[in-house]
Amino acid sequence: MWDEEAKRVIVTNLRSLAGSLTIKKIFLGVSAAELNDLTFTITGPEDFGEDGEIEIMFSDDCTISGDTAICEIDVKVPTGEYTVKENNAEIGGYELTVEGDGEIREIEKDDDVEFVISNTYEKIPPTSCEDGGECGGGEEVPIKPDTGVFTGGNNGGATINNSMIYSVKVVAIIALISTSLIAVNIREVEKYKTKR
Repeated sequence: MWDEEAKRVIVTNLRSLAGSLTIKKIFLGVSAAELNDLTFTITGPEDFGEDGEIEIMFSDDCTISGDTAICEIDVKVPTGEYTVKENNAEIGGYELTVEGDGEIREIEKDDDVEFVISNTYEKIPPTSCEDGGECGGGEEVPIKPDTGVFTGGNNGGATINNSMIYSVKVVAIIALISTSLIAVNIREVEKYKTKR
C-alpha cells in the first residue's frame, strides 16, 4: 500500500513472516501406483494460493520412497492456520484406516511444519465365488488322525467324517446301478416291441 505522506510503500502482507509446509504421506498395504488419484487440499490464510487454498497431486508433486512420500510446497507460506485434507484415498477392495487427515496446524515465522497423514489399507477378503472367493476344488482337506474327521480346508467350517463319505458313496453306487437297470429295461422293451 502506498503511504502518500511518507512517500513509500508499506507492506501489509509481510511475506517475510513465512514458514514452510511439508506433507509426509505414509501408505501401508498398497503400492504408490494404486494411489494415482490421490490429491491433497491445503487450506490456509486468504493470501495463500488461490483464495486461501491449493491442491497438489500425489503422483506429480511428491517424492516417493518405499511406503512413504514427501510432498513439499516449493514456496514459503504466509504465517497462519493451515489444514491438509487428502482426497480420493479410498481403493476398491480395501478397508482404509487414516490418521492425521484434516489436522489443523499453526505456522509462525520461520516454522518448518510437517503434516503426517498415514493410511493403512487392509485387503477385504472375498465373500463369494463371484468376488474371487474359494468355490471348491481348492486345497485337499486333511483328515485328523484316528478319527476320520476332516479338519480345516475349504469345507466352510462343516465337520465331515468317514461315515458321511461312505453314505455318499453308497448313494452314488445305488444311483449308478438304478440308471443301468433302467437302461437295460428300456432295451428289453424295445426288443420286445420289434419282435411283435
